[in-house]
Order: sequence, then structure tokens, then C-alpha cells
Amino acid sequence: MRKTAWSTRYGYYLVIVASAFSLGNLWRFPFVVEANDGASFVIPYIFSALILGLPLVITEIILGKAYKQSVIGALDQLTRESMLAPRLLKRTHLWVWIGRFANYASVLLLAYYAVICGWVLYFLGMYAASVFGVTETEGPELLNNLATQGYTQVGLTFVHILITAVAVSKGLREGIEKSLGWLMPLFFALIIFLVIRSLMLPSASDAIRYLFYPNFSDISSGTLTQVIGHVCFTLSIGMGTIAVFGSSLREDSRVTPVSFWMVVLDTAMSLCVGLLIFPLVFTLKTHATGPSLMFDALPRLFDQVQCESFGCGKLIGVAFLLCLYIAALASSIGLLEASVSNLVDRHKFTRPRAARRMGFIAFGIAILPALSSSVLKDIKILKMPILTFFDTFVVNWILPLVALGIALAVGYGMKTEQKKNLFIDPNQPETIALFGDWQFLIRWVVPLFILFAVIVNVWGVFKN
Repeated sequence: MRKTAWSTRYGYYLVIVASAFSLGNLWRFPFVVEANDGASFVIPYIFSALILGLPLVITEIILGKAYKQSVIGALDQLTRESMLAPRLLKRTHLWVWIGRFANYASVLLLAYYAVICGWVLYFLGMYAASVFGVTETEGPELLNNLATQGYTQVGLTFVHILITAVAVSKGLREGIEKSLGWLMPLFFALIIFLVIRSLMLPSASDAIRYLFYPNFSDISSGTLTQVIGHVCFTLSIGMGTIAVFGSSLREDSRVTPVSFWMVVLDTAMSLCVGLLIFPLVFTLKTHATGPSLMFDALPRLFDQVQCESFGCGKLIGVAFLLCLYIAALASSIGLLEASVSNLVDRHKFTRPRAARRMGFIAFGIAILPALSSSVLKDIKILKMPILTFFDTFVVNWILPLVALGIALAVGYGMKTEQKKNLFIDPNQPETIALFGDWQFLIRWVVPLFILFAVIVNVWGVFKN
């Protein structure tokens, strides 16, 4: 049984929001929006975050809080107590395998996510050096230079995974809770400031129209799959991370408000990021697409920010990138914690030993995406660069399928009374009615929604 890891409810909220909100919003959201014609992705994404994302976040937190274990241990215990064909489930270990796939997904995600975190470290170092006159930043040229330096990317990836492993080996609370207490509010303030500055650019109205006025005829067969995948990615669904956070949720904390505010804040900040990036794209006519979009656009905005008394663009860049890296580190810690907690809970590893082992595995896998823009640039998997393939395979395939399995396990396997005790707040009578709505969504709407998207995705693969 895991003890509560958080000294305050505020600390818990900060960590779980930071785990969800970081590079998923700032790095991935803009290029997925750009690849799916703006509002044709954004509007379905908002709808899916509420109808799909919120019920799934509640489900994973309930799973973790009910059994106080990692996702594999929790699903194993649920299998033993299941109301749904317990003998069959025990014999096939079906739900335990769902937990294992969640662990595999968390390690694969950490592997290529660490490469992007290495990019952030590189930009942070270059901007910090430019403040002291050591070097001059060339804005968007920084990423072009880094793209050709494969072994530099491997080194930066190693540094990030090392920092993550050290933080996890010391425990969740010691690793990140204190630093997030002041960095996350600063980060949000900087984002709001940069959004306001971006909306002052000449093409801001075009960007708003692009983001919020959809032409649904532009929606392709793969849009729904990408919407569901990104909802899972940005809310940390299907990785085991949310279940781990749920396992250390304070006894007096209710599941529903934690989940609601996490989804609302994450979705709101994604939209803010869209309002930050796309006025720049439209005004300055950036040519970057895909994973490099954010790293091309943000330096241009930092270069635009000037004060009358002194140029502060570089200072804002350093502050913003520092906060971005800390938030990305919180996400990485959550990803590594998902697999480390399994080794600690089920295989009696010490936390430092488990962190070293899983960190080493993640780094070994990460070498491939780290070299995908240089040494391995000519290698394609299904016509995609290695980094893009990792992102597409894990986010659009593994995460939705794991989320589907967890939804079915909790929706049909866990006792209704047990779920009620965790969901319903005696001080909030409306949660009684909401429980029925959540149960219906998790048993019927969410599984059918995901299954439909998977079928469409499979059809699209064979069709092409």
C-alpha cells in the first residue's frame, strides 16, 4: 500500500496539472492542429476532452485511489475481485496485460519525449548564454543547427533522463512538489503575457478564425484518431501516470474536482498555446511544420518582445524556457514513476534501483529518435521519420487501446458501491447524479467512441 506522497492538496494539484500541461500542450498541440486544418481539429478536441478525457481521468484516479498501487498492481487486484467473469480474467490475465501495456507506453513515451526535452535544454542554454553575451541566439536557426548534431541530441537526452531518474529515486514529493509551487504560477503568467503580445500581431484575427471557425468538410478519416490520441497524451491517460497519482491522493480529497480542474485547465492552456503560436505563424509566415513548429515560432516571438528601457526578449525567453523545462520534467517524472512504482510495488525493488533500471531502458530506446534527424535521417518507418513514428504509434494506437481496457475494467469489473464511495462527495449532492452519468459514459460512450476511432484508423492504414 502506498502512503500519501503530498504534503498539501495544493502541491498535489500543481503536480498533476504540471504532469498533464507541458510539452503536450506547447509542443505537440500546435503541430497536430496545423496538420489537421486548425478548427477542424480544435472543436472536436474540446468536445472530446470533456466527453472522453474527463471520464477517463476520473476512471484512472479511482483505480489508483481504490488499490493504492501502480496500474499493474491495481488491475491485478481488480481482476481478483472482479464482478465480470473472474475465472476467465484470472486465467488470461487480460486486465493485467492492459496494465503492462500502459507501462510499455510510459517507457516509449519517455524515450522520445526526452529527446524533445533535450531540445528545450539546448534552447535554454543558448538563450541563457546570450543574456551574458557569451553567444548570440539566431532564433529559429537554433533548431536547424541542433538537427544536424545527432550526438549532441543523444547527450542532451541522457542528461534529461538522468535528472528524471534522480528525481524519481528520491520520491515524488522531494523531486518536484516544492519547485512547482512557485514556478508553475510564473509559467502561466508568462504564457498569458506572451498570448497577449502575440494577439497584437497583424494576422491575429486570421489565426483566431483558423482556430475556432471550422470547415467540417476538411475533417479526414484520421482526424478523429488524432483527436482521441492527443486527448490521451495531453491528459496523461493510458500511461499509468494518473493511476499512480491517484494512489497517492489524500484521503480527504475527492476524485471529481481534481479531475475536472485538471481537464479544464489543460484544455484552456492548449487553446492559449494556439493563440500564442498561430498569430506568429500567420504574421511571420514560418515555414516549419511538424515537431519543429513550436521551436521555430517561439524564438520569433521572443525576438519581437521589446521594452522601451531595455530589450527583455532574451530574459523572457530564459524564464519561459526554464519554466517549460521544469513542467516537462514533471511530466517525465510522472512517466518514469509509472514503471518504477510497478517494480517497487510488485517486485520489491528499491526506488533508486528501479529508477536506474527503467532510466537505462528508456535511454537505450531514446537513442533512435535522438538520431532521427541526423545519422538516421534516411531511415523511415511507414514513410515517417523515427521520431514521428514513435509519436504516431504510441499516441494514436497504444494510448487509446489502453484507455479502452482501463475503462472496461473499472466500468464493468469494479463493484458499483466501491466506485460510489470514491466518486460521490457527501457535501456535494450533485455528485450523486453525476455518478450515473460518468458510469454510462465509461461503460458505453467512451468504449464505442474509441473502438470507432480504432476501426477508422485501421481502415485508413489498409486503404493507403
